[in-house]
Amino acid sequence: MADHPQLTAGAVARVMGNPDSKIGFHEGDVVQVINIKPVNPARPPGAAPAPSTESPRWRVTLSDGGHSVNCLASGPFSEPIVARSVEKNTVVRIRTSMISEISGRRIPVIVNADVVTKFGAKIGAPTAWESLHPAGAPAAPHSDPMSAGGEGQHPQQQHNAYQPPQQQNAYNQQQQSAYQPPQQQNAYQPPQQQQQSYQQHQPYQAPGSTYQAPGANTSGSGGYAGASYGGPSSASTGGGAQWGASAMGDDSDVVAIASLTPYKNVWKVRGRVTNKGDMRTYNGKNGQPGKLFSFTIMDESTDVRVTCFNEVADRLYPSVTQGRVYHLSNGKLKPANARYNSTQCNYEITADNETHMEELQGDAAARAPQIQVNAVPFADLPAVQVNGVCDVMGVIEEVGEVSTIVSKASQREMTKREITLVDQSMYAVRLTLWGSTAQSAQMQPGQVLGVKGVRVGDFGGRSLSALNSSVLMVNPDTPDAHALLGWYESAGRGSRWQSFGAGGGGGGMGGGMGGGMGGDATILPLAQAADPQFGTGEKPEYYTAEVVITHIRSTGTLAYPACSTCAKKVVETGPGSWRCDKCNEDRDAPDYRYVATVCVADASGQLWMQLFNDVGKVMIGCDANQLMPVMGMPEGQEILEDAVYRPFRVRVRAKPEVFNDESRVRHSIMEATPLAGEPAAMIQAARAARDLIAEYN
Repeated sequence: MADHPQLTAGAVARVMGNPDSKIGFHEGDVVQVINIKPVNPARPPGAAPAPSTESPRWRVTLSDGGHSVNCLASGPFSEPIVARSVEKNTVVRIRTSMISEISGRRIPVIVNADVVTKFGAKIGAPTAWESLHPAGAPAAPHSDPMSAGGEGQHPQQQHNAYQPPQQQNAYNQQQQSAYQPPQQQNAYQPPQQQQQSYQQHQPYQAPGSTYQAPGANTSGSGGYAGASYGGPSSASTGGGAQWGASAMGDDSDVVAIASLTPYKNVWKVRGRVTNKGDMRTYNGKNGQPGKLFSFTIMDESTDVRVTCFNEVADRLYPSVTQGRVYHLSNGKLKPANARYNSTQCNYEITADNETHMEELQGDAAARAPQIQVNAVPFADLPAVQVNGVCDVMGVIEEVGEVSTIVSKASQREMTKREITLVDQSMYAVRLTLWGSTAQSAQMQPGQVLGVKGVRVGDFGGRSLSALNSSVLMVNPDTPDAHALLGWYESAGRGSRWQSFGAGGGGGGMGGGMGGGMGGDATILPLAQAADPQFGTGEKPEYYTAEVVITHIRSTGTLAYPACSTCAKKVVETGPGSWRCDKCNEDRDAPDYRYVATVCVADASGQLWMQLFNDVGKVMIGCDANQLMPVMGMPEGQEILEDAVYRPFRVRVRAKPEVFNDESRVRHSIMEATPLAGEPAAMIQAARAARDLIAEYN
């Protein structure tokens, strides 16, 4: 008999033989996958068909060589199944497992496992545990599981061999796309499987750290026995159910979040709140105002979003704290809406009057998983599809100011703040924070920032945008964060970072800038950017150029008087009085902001471009509040003359706009870095001029 991997003898009997244990397979148990089948939750007679958005779950049959047992694949372990990394007869090493009670049956849930090898045949002659113990009754382990007699084939083994998946798993559908490592383009792989590909980009190990959530309470003297979350009395609103430990019981009836379905009305889960949103208002169908808030709770199997409305929102909002551990029971489940839900669970929960919560402390809280950030190196962000969601961790290189924009879709004013992050892959990327998060963010350059659940966009090649469900952690106390900060302090600070061009390529850039410019980036001659067809597509074109300003148009609007609070234009109503209609307030003086038009040139040609306040400060060399009071005076003319013929590397957006019923491409400078003292830029410009001359000779 050919040599085969050594399986962990007696592992199945240990898991299934103790009905009181909630522990699944032990970490390090080696078992073989002998069958895989996609399954959907059972539906009662007459139930509606499954929604088209509902993804299959995976039932895997695991064998220790003597016994086999049906298990549920959940969370990260579903992803290698879809990616075909785990197939029939694959030998795996368990990392994380738990037991879930489903309809009175003990079902092992496999959360995470590493592939040991893909073996060519079934090892041993395992007997199905369900055929020996149909009711899940305990039995003594076989004295020699490896030599147990009988084929004991799994009921599905002959007729339901593993078929290639016909659709992506739930994680992929809900995120619109999943992280795809460069060498594999089918599904997101957990960090331990990506490690090899990461090492192709950088010498450090791929992070797979466990983060302590801010305010997480994992120690104490036990739960809040008899605590009430429903107001002065201990009765909850509407349902009359009691809140607190006395109403919740112990962990004996806790199930995995991954096992929840809309067809199971009574359930209880235990998990850590990883994110809590703000209380928001909305207008209902009849124009009646309402309120809602959402939070995300996570256990070993997956995470799920919980949304609370109106009276239930008022009742639960003060009780839910990010980072703490709770028992959560009962609520309505429905298929997750991928547009608004970034969790991995197939479903989302709507809390109602029968929903109960109990905060846990001490050992009960310590057993809950910490917030995990499976950080994707910035160099691998091009493998994350646009609008996909992933985790990142980097060192803060630059923190921008809070600014406001008006949404084109809703015409609502939105607050944002941009942060530049760098990591050991030598790439920089820009992260945008929104709303109250942008206003309250207390971050400084040089700190480590970990973000769980950030959306990847294609602005400037690749960019990051925080969601309402994103979890931000500054200077997390983890080995990976310490290693990243140590590297930055010793070797990274002041480096020239690469970033992403419009096509996803990279190029180095000076420290402190995070938008996609660099010495290794392709420098586009202005003669090509001036082509009439350039930038006329549906999406904006982004390019990097090295230019000098040849003229600043001062006859038009060079800067406008703005409100210091909202940045909207203010109108002078009298001496020392400026009116802001947006804030409905008067200001003593305006805050001038650049909105200038400049002519720039390189060795190939020239082009008119527009620049705004932050870029104007860099390229003109002073704040607009310093320039505008001296415009028309010798001092103002001197400032404008000093700005001419200074070399810059600029990041430009080319986008078609309609003006006077005529469509034309507007080139806007998004970022600028001075190139004074960099002879390489001048040499490159000279070579570009030589090549252009050669074309006409």
